Amino acid sequence: MESNIPFPLEIPALQIFPPEKGWNINTLRIGTDGFWYYRVINKSGEEPEMRMLRAVDLSRDGVDTSLEDFQNSAPHKTEVNNPRLPPLPAGYVYTGEAVIGGNIFACWEEQEDYSIGAAGFMVMAR
Repeated sequence: MESNIPFPLEIPALQIFPPEKGWNINTLRIGTDGFWYYRVINKSGEEPEMRMLRAVDLSRDGVDTSLEDFQNSAPHKTEVNNPRLPPLPAGYVYTGEAVIGGNIFACWEEQEDYSIGAAGFMVMAR
């Protein structure tokens, strides 16, 4: 199967946080209000920097949002039932899914609440 995903994957809203400058995007999800929410952390400086942002879509830059808005945007129990997604290890759950440009974006977390051990997302060609 041929993929139309550009590698490295270019997501305009995330490009201002390059990993080579110490940025780590550790949460990316669609909120209950339809906005994309993401948390970025940079531990490369003397003091860690953390930002929480939201965007209408991932083709535009996000705007800073409060911790309260970020936490309230999380679906508390989201069932992702897509047979094309691979099973996750025990203790991990999918927290959201979207189809963008023919590709499946699936967010996952190690825990369901705000105390997240690990989080990330995967992109699969449809």
